[in-house]
Amino acid sequence: MVCSYKLRGTNDIYKLSNGEKNYYVRLNRNHMRSEAEISNELEILTTIGIQSGCVALPVTANDHSKYQSASTPEGIRQLVVFEEAIGVTDNKPQPHRLAQAGRTLGKVHNFSSSLPQYNELPRYDIATCITQSTNIVCDFLHKDPELRRHSLFYQKFSLALKRELEHLPTDRFSYGLIHGDYLFGNFVYDKQGKATVYDFDRIGYGWHAFDIATYLGHLTSHSNVASPSTLFNTLTEHFLSGYQEEFTISESEREALPVIYLMRRLHMRALCCLQFIDWSNQFLNKHNWHRDIRKTKIWAAQMCGLSL
Repeated sequence: MVCSYKLRGTNDIYKLSNGEKNYYVRLNRNHMRSEAEISNELEILTTIGIQSGCVALPVTANDHSKYQSASTPEGIRQLVVFEEAIGVTDNKPQPHRLAQAGRTLGKVHNFSSSLPQYNELPRYDIATCITQSTNIVCDFLHKDPELRRHSLFYQKFSLALKRELEHLPTDRFSYGLIHGDYLFGNFVYDKQGKATVYDFDRIGYGWHAFDIATYLGHLTSHSNVASPSTLFNTLTEHFLSGYQEEFTISESEREALPVIYLMRRLHMRALCCLQFIDWSNQFLNKHNWHRDIRKTKIWAAQMCGLSL
């Protein structure tokens, strides 16, 4: 068995290979998630994976456990081995692949809707993604005299998001277990076009539209186009054609996708601040802050009619 170090991000990722089959090892950061959260995640993945066949499954040990606790210099960390998701990612998907991405997410939402409540998992709501995230970002910025002035922008941004969401019927939005990080880099397509999802580190509870907005907004923001709104609408049409074969979304939820993506964008900025030592110090520099503010202003103006 050969072990190679693949990635240092929100976790440390290793690849195991015996020459015939590959596995991936995830070593969780000891301060980001509780052992109960990880246990809940793996229980959910096993259930959804067996029912839907569209997620990368954790490997069960001989003692029937799905994770091991390891003592490291940073403290106790949980180690999980996953089956390899075979296929390729696609950051410029054609309409049929967009539909398949939507169909796969719809399956995940559909099968997870019948699962019991897991109280240890995070909630992706306004309090967490806007109020708490804004406080984290501003606290981080205040530590650097050159960045401190940007906290005013994020405070204004936070208030604008809350006002927008107050006008939406969010109490009627479909709510339940969500992936939490449904990006084009977190699932692969095999040669037959079947998609397999992985990286459920941020699984939790929120509007199902949160996952949809995450995928569509992330894909749009990584495309260099003159009109992001036109691209976003086109991507949405194809994605939802597949999603709604498995799960439903109302018109009001569809209209809310751009502002929900902005909410998610703010939350991710806060996570970058929290993980600065372990991960985001690779890129969270002054240039990155300026770029994030510029792109956020463009998105808010073009997609939501917000002037920041």
